[in-house]
Amino acid sequence: MEKSIKITYILFLATFIGVITHNLVSGVLGMEDFLFFIISMMLLVLFIGSVFYNLFSYLKFHKPEGIWMLGWLGFFGLLGLLAGENINSIRFFYAWFVFFGFFGFKK
Repeated sequence: MEKSIKITYILFLATFIGVITHNLVSGVLGMEDFLFFIISMMLLVLFIGSVFYNLFSYLKFHKPEGIWMLGWLGFFGLLGLLAGENINSIRFFYAWFVFFGFFGFKK
């Protein structure tokens, strides 16, 4: 696995942990926690930026060759669809199905 793909997975995991931490702290305090919200939002933006960087660098330079590995992130969308608390969460997790398209880059 190339370094840029590893960074994308690390950012995904960090975003997931940041969102869970934000929700836990907000639940305990009973009010919105802006510190963990800002951290989670920054990590999410970095994750999305990393995905686009990998995609554009693949389209232009054909590297990283392991970009198809990002397709595994689509399974998190499937988990979100199955959990489907409300219609907004279902719409949000449909976006994760786009990651299944990365399997098409496998050689």
